[in-house]
Amino acid sequence: MSDPRLTPANAHVVHDSLRDRFPELRAVSGVWARVLVPVADLCASPGGGRARQMLAGARFLTLDRQGNHVFGQAAYDGYVGWLGSDALCPDHGVTHRISALASHIYPSADMKTGPIGWLPHGAFVGAALNGGAGDAETSDVSASVDSSRQGGGHASARHFLALHGGGYVPAQHLAPLTAAAPDLVDEAMRFLGVPYLWGGNSPMGIDCSGLVQAAFRACGAACPGDSDLQRATLGTVLDTGGTPQRGDLIFWDGHVGFCAGPDQLLHANAHHMAVTLENLSAACERIAAAGVGPVRAIRRLPI
Repeated sequence: MSDPRLTPANAHVVHDSLRDRFPELRAVSGVWARVLVPVADLCASPGGGRARQMLAGARFLTLDRQGNHVFGQAAYDGYVGWLGSDALCPDHGVTHRISALASHIYPSADMKTGPIGWLPHGAFVGAALNGGAGDAETSDVSASVDSSRQGGGHASARHFLALHGGGYVPAQHLAPLTAAAPDLVDEAMRFLGVPYLWGGNSPMGIDCSGLVQAAFRACGAACPGDSDLQRATLGTVLDTGGTPQRGDLIFWDGHVGFCAGPDQLLHANAHHMAVTLENLSAACERIAAAGVGPVRAIRRLPI
């Protein structure tokens, strides 16, 4: 049986790859677009409730349109849903990702100017070194980052990257797409204190599975968007009676978190309405007392 979260079909259209399974629907190949706004809600119906979120620069295969809403499938995790049409722009090349928790977009390469926008952790952008010409100037962010640590902390024009669509972002906040982060827990720790948001995927609000996915994305690895799929596909299963190690994923029914160290749990949770680091044993007792039940799975990851 198809998972509706991952099936590129609605009541009207189906992606070409599934035309034989859904002969009653109009088969379309779709058109690639990218998310234009910092964060966009991916909804189960046009204008409906949030299922997940997509970040600026993320690729989205558009398949259908109803009024001001577009149906399609996310390239990264295969989730389907509806986005507002004003949240999308034509497909374009990207060269970097936002590696900081968030970053401002400036109208010029000057940190003293008023920001004209922002970008969340994990957003994709096309950028070139300020004053450079084209993609040949996009590869070495580290040189700008290192030099920015000198000169009393002042960020000069050379410490910014020019976005292809206009505006400037500090080089310290960017990483080339080829430079994957090395540690899942370190990436998840960036979100410590971020508010909890059901279906959230950004530093403005994130849920338990969104936190796991954000860490995987930064490390250049694939990851589903919901905890049940993460439990079914990520890593290898361990004995739930064993002692989890740093980096292991710990699953309950409908919940997931990282083991962040000896008897430490890092997770986005509705109890604190935030991403928190807490004692694992105490958290297990509280979660069980709330009616969720015991730990259902521990999975060890290859990264």
